[in-house]
Amino acid sequence: MIRICLLSVLALTAAHGMHMFNHLRLDEDSGRPSDEKSEAHIMCFTHNLANYHKDLYDDHLEYLLADIINRRVRPDVLVFAFQESNIKGKSMGCQDGSLKRHIAKRLKHERLGYESKADGALGEMRLIIFANKDIVGDTRWKTDRQGVGGMVSNKGHVRAITTINGIPITFANIHGSSNSKKSCEADLKKCQKKLDATENVIWMGDFNVRPRGEGDTQLKKGPDFSEFKRKKTKCDVPRDGVAYTVKTGDKVNSLASYNRIVNPSGALVDGRAFQKDDWFRTEYLRRSNPFNELPVTFPPTYHVAKRVDGFAYFTCLDCHKSKDPELQHIPSHTILRTHWPAWTDRIVWKSGGELEAVRGSYNCLRGISFSDHKAVTKQFTLRAARRR
Repeated sequence: MIRICLLSVLALTAAHGMHMFNHLRLDEDSGRPSDEKSEAHIMCFTHNLANYHKDLYDDHLEYLLADIINRRVRPDVLVFAFQESNIKGKSMGCQDGSLKRHIAKRLKHERLGYESKADGALGEMRLIIFANKDIVGDTRWKTDRQGVGGMVSNKGHVRAITTINGIPITFANIHGSSNSKKSCEADLKKCQKKLDATENVIWMGDFNVRPRGEGDTQLKKGPDFSEFKRKKTKCDVPRDGVAYTVKTGDKVNSLASYNRIVNPSGALVDGRAFQKDDWFRTEYLRRSNPFNELPVTFPPTYHVAKRVDGFAYFTCLDCHKSKDPELQHIPSHTILRTHWPAWTDRIVWKSGGELEAVRGSYNCLRGISFSDHKAVTKQFTLRAARRR
């Protein structure tokens, strides 16, 4: 009898050991045990919608959600940061929650299992959190206006302070100033000051960082800008090493001239011409800054042509004004160039040892957008800090 009981105890102990072994699987990177239940996979999106018309809702979501819909393994949490989301054709724009409802409806239609967990806004900035598991805790919201006189909410940031699997995390959505490098950097510092005391932060949005121009300026007004504005406006001058000339007269010649000079070997396609002038990466994040950014390998996300698959940097007046989702850009349309290409849309993070960006996940969505920005995405893993 004693022998049988002893064998039973040994069998139960072995079964329990196997359960623990399966539960504490080895992490592929470190080889250390990781608790699967405490690990959450997060995918973040930031997109400046440029206040497009409500009739383009469904087609825009086709662009924005295609990557999620086509994935075999989907993240646990989706976080959307929108700027200029005051959708035209609606009395209250983003404030009426229609943007969240349209996303929720599309995710439900695809049977992806995501539910809305939090939704907050400041003016035209909106932050929306979805999850396919019950792992998002209560959310507190903070906002900071940084528009004219600190009173207008077209610029500033909104923060969601929450937990995922009980681990504190903050999501911040910013829309910074584009007026100059000085004003843009001031907006970034104001927002970062609110985040400095917080661990596990994902900071995203339209930072409005433009390549550094002549002196301490930002490259904003590009060739043909004066023609677009119907008044004389000086073109911002690139720094030494990036030659430029602007032909006057025929618009097509001017556009071709711009393409040849800025893009002698494909630079407009991949953005190499201005990458060395990205002061946010080369200066701001290097000043003992706790925030990190994965390498930016994608083309500039602004100022892209609407309704064009890929990266073309011009403004088509026909596409710009149209509410027709079926309209596509054709060569006979009126083309005017307005801005120098820029990496305005960014996602950065800092960690208290529990948040980690997934290498190779920092991308922008190439497809046909109805905005003059392309959406940017990045993935993260949030797990409880390992005990030593």
